[in-house]
Amino acid sequence: GRYFEVTIGPVTFFIVDSGLNGSELVVEPDGIFEGSRQYSAILTAVLRSTSPWKIVCLHHALFTSGTTYYPGITDLRWINRLPVHAVISAHSHLYERLTIASRPNLTVGTGGGELHTFRGSPYPGSVTRIAAFGFLRLTATCDECTLEFVDTDGVVQDTLELPATPYLPEIGATMDPQIVTHPSS
Repeated sequence: GRYFEVTIGPVTFFIVDSGLNGSELVVEPDGIFEGSRQYSAILTAVLRSTSPWKIVCLHHALFTSGTTYYPGITDLRWINRLPVHAVISAHSHLYERLTIASRPNLTVGTGGGELHTFRGSPYPGSVTRIAAFGFLRLTATCDECTLEFVDTDGVVQDTLELPATPYLPEIGATMDPQIVTHPSS
């Protein structure tokens, strides 16, 4: 399938088809927007899962400080409201960790293509920005889950320990392309 889930040990990965072709046109027939068939299937799978750790993976970054694809793909930002522990993407050829509405969003597009550069002013919520080749290492037990960005020399450049409870959005929370708002704001 184009979108699916896979469980490896204590982690379930929910793979979303970001559904854009090289011209950034939507080609996913089941849609990429909130309320689409894909959205319903992913939401149902996330809610049904009993895994201790839930992570969404997709190609296109929801949020990025990279100059090439700034500010990210807004049609897919519903993903950031799912009750999961983290969102991992690529597309931008750089490493960035952002915290958007209390949710870690990691962009790891550092597998070998020419690296991109970062904007002078980062996207709101950007915590760590690294322009180096490397990979993301995930280590998980039923009680702990750690994500590490490791460069090609084997040096850990960034570490994130996920909280045990997945992010749960406030009722009525919305996300603007630049600012996350909550009903209590």
